[in-house]
Amino acid sequence: MKYTTPWQITSTAVMVSILILFLTTHVEAQNNLSNTSEPISLEGRKALQFGVGSNLTLTSADDALISYKWMTSESRGYRLNLRLNVDYENRTIDNTSVPGNSTIEQERVRNTLETNVGATFEFLRYHEVQNRLFMYTFIGPLINFRYFNRAIDDVFYGQTIDGPEVAAETRSVLKNTRIGGGGTAGIGLEWFVNPYISFSGEYGLALSASYRISENTRSGDVPPSAQNVDDRTFELSLRGTGARIRLSVYF
Repeated sequence: MKYTTPWQITSTAVMVSILILFLTTHVEAQNNLSNTSEPISLEGRKALQFGVGSNLTLTSADDALISYKWMTSESRGYRLNLRLNVDYENRTIDNTSVPGNSTIEQERVRNTLETNVGATFEFLRYHEVQNRLFMYTFIGPLINFRYFNRAIDDVFYGQTIDGPEVAAETRSVLKNTRIGGGGTAGIGLEWFVNPYISFSGEYGLALSASYRISENTRSGDVPPSAQNVDDRTFELSLRGTGARIRLSVYF
């Protein structure tokens, strides 16, 4: 028997709903524009950003729950990317084996919880290339927190004259905790289709440091009866984020 109850906070559905809302809101305003080639003003503008995947499919920007940008002047602004993913699974598995003339029944219950929370906050600097094309640079801090917990409980039943009885019980728990931080920087180009929608492409570089604590604990009636492994790791990485395409909806 298998029983699975996943719970996941995803960002794609939220992003698509918000995009449809803003596109609907601004259709009438766009139709009333008398001059579609007029220069674009950035001061005081705000935008939600989305990623563009293969075959021009809409995705979340940088796997973010929400990506929000606001401009404080024609050349300066800020961008915030928030990430949140939570997965929970509960599964029960029954297994029966017949070694020789005996019957052994096993019931396994597995609970898994995985969370990933992170954010990047970037300072933007814009330079106008043409009236609808801008070059921009960004730099800012990033933080990330990940937690993984998987617990497996096994109960073995042996067959007796009076029926099945518990023969052995074991428990295995794996915990991983990772705390990280660093910074990101890059350069990009943004082109406005109209005053409310733009496409941008950018290259980025991320420097991050993380500290990971891993603990694996086993206990029960099956040898080894108890075992505890504690692993601590410090990691430092510098990597390019690759080329990224964003769709921005301004309001």
